[in-house]
Amino acid sequence: MFFGFVPVTSGLLRKRARKARDGAYRIRCLILLRLDAGATPACIAEQLQVARSTISRVRSRFLTEGLRGLRDHRADNGQRKVVPEHRQRLKALARLEPA
Repeated sequence: MFFGFVPVTSGLLRKRARKARDGAYRIRCLILLRLDAGATPACIAEQLQVARSTISRVRSRFLTEGLRGLRDHRADNGQRKVVPEHRQRLKALARLEPA
């Protein structure tokens, strides 16, 4: 066992993986569960079709941040691509009747 999760953490991860709407979040939960079960990173990468660097990143973030490490870290990925003026124009266009 890599982490030696207590049953509560293991059960919580299983529940989160099962109920996750975000596929990437589900994968991160499954990575941790499989590491805890003793699977090697190479084996997990092949099974889940992810890069081995993903396994390392998920493991590192979990060890430093706990369950919060499972969230998507791209939230601070720069400025929005669509400025408010464009968003308002798109909404107006969407309300128009087709010709």
